Amino acid sequence: MQFYMMNKTLSIMRIIFVFCFLINSLSSLAQESSPNVIIDKLKSNYKDFVIIDDNIYVITKGDSLIVWNFINDSYKVLIKNTNTITKNSDNELLITTSDSLLLVKKDDWEKLKTFHGKALGVFLDKDNEPVVISDKGIFYENGIYPKEPCKIFRGTKRNGDLTTLFLRKPDIMFLDTKHRIWLTYDNGEWGPEIWIFDLEKKLLLEEEYLSIDVDYNKFKNRSRYETDLINTFSEKIKLTKKDTLYKFPANLPVFYGVKGIAENKNGTVFISQSLHHFNVNGCIYSYSESDFKDFYTSKEVSVLDYENEFEDEFGNINKLNTSFLTEYVGSIAYNKFDDSIYYYSNKGFFKIIEIDSNYTKEPIINPSLTWKSGLSNSVGYQMAVKKFEFIDAERFVFLTNLNGIGYYDGKQVKYYY
Repeated sequence: MQFYMMNKTLSIMRIIFVFCFLINSLSSLAQESSPNVIIDKLKSNYKDFVIIDDNIYVITKGDSLIVWNFINDSYKVLIKNTNTITKNSDNELLITTSDSLLLVKKDDWEKLKTFHGKALGVFLDKDNEPVVISDKGIFYENGIYPKEPCKIFRGTKRNGDLTTLFLRKPDIMFLDTKHRIWLTYDNGEWGPEIWIFDLEKKLLLEEEYLSIDVDYNKFKNRSRYETDLINTFSEKIKLTKKDTLYKFPANLPVFYGVKGIAENKNGTVFISQSLHHFNVNGCIYSYSESDFKDFYTSKEVSVLDYENEFEDEFGNINKLNTSFLTEYVGSIAYNKFDDSIYYYSNKGFFKIIEIDSNYTKEPIINPSLTWKSGLSNSVGYQMAVKKFEFIDAERFVFLTNLNGIGYYDGKQVKYYY
């Protein structure tokens, strides 16, 4: 009987949580902090974008490269069969094609190199040397990596062939200033998967979870398990009076599916992550270098909204034993023009402000966006923004699932699709 009542109580709390979350989401959806302008000349949605001067270069869902000018709202179709896009330090546009070509736009399109397979992403190192990530591997400096098959590859079954391996498209790809490409996979309730390709060492590394988070103040009272683990992995764990440090890429501060990665001018990496499974979980963490080479410390950026009460059908306020997260965090970006980190959630875009090692947030805009079920890694409209990038201290461009490209000029939003 007691077990039945406990299960019933948990079920009721889950229902209450879902109800409160939906009400909160719907109320957020109704809020619009500025008017919209819709430019629907193409009626298309997009996969990625790059900003050069007053132009937004975008790849359509049908793999065509389009350029939108956000000053006069004109557009032009440039080339078809485009997979990925980036730009170099000279503001020249680079694309990969379905013919496994890497092209650069000068007076005309020029071929830089060829590769094998279907391109999933393209990056440039500090010397403008391209890195193409394809379903066959990572192509860099006339080599393909990893040299041997590993867990990042998956098998495909076609005509009875179980030996063909391919590299899955990562959910998030990010190049940091240490010349490491982060490849993350959001596996939902099964937990995230993280790989790192080191361009300098030409190695593909997998994040290593050491199952330990030592509190220095409780150092004398640590368990035998913790002692043995520290001794076993002494080359990867360092204890200081202030913190526990881990050697990259051990114990990255990632607990849920990664929704975005950004890095500020000091080399601190910010990781946004979230999961919706029975309830909402999520967080934003900073990941900073320490005084020890290749050892890092992490800290939670505590700006997300929590709730520990709800109003019942009689108008009574009821307290819950634990707080639950009401903000489903999405993508994150660094604005170099004001040296600040911004993030997107179901409650809109926010600027993160750090004062004396404490964090607060400032709301920017909460746009109303379209969503539908079945979208990859999306739970409602709150995951409708997949990426955003700043033009200056106020203006930014954001990529949506179903509303095309959004351009916020500091006062209003234009949608190009």
